[in-house]
Amino acid sequence: MRTLGERIVPPDLRIHKWNEPTFDPESRYPVGWGVKTNDSPLFFFSLQPEDRVKDATIVLHQFEKWRYGFRTIGIFRDQQHKSLKTLARFTDVAEKNFCALDGN
Repeated sequence: MRTLGERIVPPDLRIHKWNEPTFDPESRYPVGWGVKTNDSPLFFFSLQPEDRVKDATIVLHQFEKWRYGFRTIGIFRDQQHKSLKTLARFTDVAEKNFCALDGN
């Protein structure tokens, strides 16, 4: 995921392990990759172990609670090995998901 982000997003627009400094100065709700845009920031999440999917879901719920405008992309290495309940929760809060990095 890191290599992909570095390859497609210019360095001055991407922030690895981004956090929202006003609402989250302690970085309790980090985003895998934040991408600066003219509108709402774009959040990328690499969702490999199931725990990472759960953490991303919590982060996105917190940003919704703050009413923070954002867009999301979740990228799974292998979505079929995640529990249906975990996937359902994540897809409720994420805007776009890719079930596998290869081929997308």
